[in-house]
Amino acid sequence: MAMMQAAFADVLIDVRSPEEYARSHIKNAVLMPVDTVKNSISAAALDKAETVYIYCRSGNRAESARQTLLSMGYTDVKNLGGLEDARIFLQKHPKTAASIRKPK
Repeated sequence: MAMMQAAFADVLIDVRSPEEYARSHIKNAVLMPVDTVKNSISAAALDKAETVYIYCRSGNRAESARQTLLSMGYTDVKNLGGLEDARIFLQKHPKTAASIRKPK
């Protein structure tokens, strides 16, 4: 039972541009610009039951990406809003922050 629970970890996706990501991003965030999310997420081979957190600059691109993932069958996708909103969320939720991992 413990092994099944450990198999699921949270994934944090930054859907901003590569230039924005290079300027600043959250540790362990995966860069998937919003226009590449559909193909990039398929290549990452995530379990559709994993919790996926998404952020961008203001939340608009993150919401677009969230809708894309939901339409692909992902069941637990959360829009954290902008970069600073995401940082605040992770500071307030240290267990979530500790569970973030990059996909293989």
